[in-house]
Amino acid sequence: NPTVTEIVYDESEKLISGLPGEKKPEEVEIHLLEQADTEKQALFCAEKIKKMIAEGYRITDKETKEERPVTLSDFAILLRARKPTETFMDVFAKKGIPLVSPEKPNFWKMPEVQTVLAMLRIINNPYDDSAVFSVIFSEMFAFTADEIALLRQGENAKETPLFEQIEEKSDRDAKCADFTRLLRHLGIMARNLPVYKLIWQILIRTEYLDKVSFLPMGENKRENLLSLYAFARAHPAADTLLKFLKLAKLSSESAKDSEKKEMTGQAVRIMTMHASKGLEFPVCLLPLLEKASVSDSDPVVISEKFGPGLRLRDEAMTYQVNTLQRKLIEAETKKKNAAEEL
Repeated sequence: NPTVTEIVYDESEKLISGLPGEKKPEEVEIHLLEQADTEKQALFCAEKIKKMIAEGYRITDKETKEERPVTLSDFAILLRARKPTETFMDVFAKKGIPLVSPEKPNFWKMPEVQTVLAMLRIINNPYDDSAVFSVIFSEMFAFTADEIALLRQGENAKETPLFEQIEEKSDRDAKCADFTRLLRHLGIMARNLPVYKLIWQILIRTEYLDKVSFLPMGENKRENLLSLYAFARAHPAADTLLKFLKLAKLSSESAKDSEKKEMTGQAVRIMTMHASKGLEFPVCLLPLLEKASVSDSDPVVISEKFGPGLRLRDEAMTYQVNTLQRKLIEAETKKKNAAEEL
């Protein structure tokens, strides 16, 4: 059904198993792991690959059509989503197995970079609700989903800008007070400091550099933030917040979100199932098949189309209900998943 799959699976889109003239492939292996989180499944994949290479597992070479022992570059790990890639990279590095991804994420779309850009947007316009939400829910201020939901409760809450709700509660809530106080100071600095110095003040005063360093792949996240600072310093012509934000938007749009890198040398490849379509790999490993893209336990889900989807609690904090935005996001994600996985 094209309305579900978003593609007509006719002869031109037919999936063909194996190479022409290749003997019938062996049966698919299914491994059930108990209480295996992302790290444990990554470790299983690494050990499986090492075992197959050590045992001399044989495949048919695509070029020569002759059998040969499998090598690292013959393996591909296919994921439902890009997010677990960092964990796999970390685990494989510890096991001494080179792992590369042909999907190069857009630097400008990295969460830590987006958070700092959102903070700049707030300084420029504190009534940007989307930017305010992104910043307070990030590690920069670490508001919880319940704390944000409480901000949005009360009469006329939906019509009141989020910044004003935070400001109104700053006299009795420490997090709201910290956010309001810092934003006031940064607003004054923005009138006199070049943008790169303002970014540095954000990183230092919020301790954001240190906070992201403790996250998975923290060294990479820290490097991304320093690269953003260096980018701002290298573009003095963008000497106002508005000019810099426009420059950042243009740079983001010109960067290819999934730029393909030429794969050379011996290394295992890791990519999303979507990116693997049309490609061929002698040995594929598909971990994390039990994972749902939108978990019912996630406190907040975010969509580019519908924005943040929250759960709201009653005043007595005895139960919670999904907002309309959350229901729309879950329906949208379910449809996309069906198209992707079919």
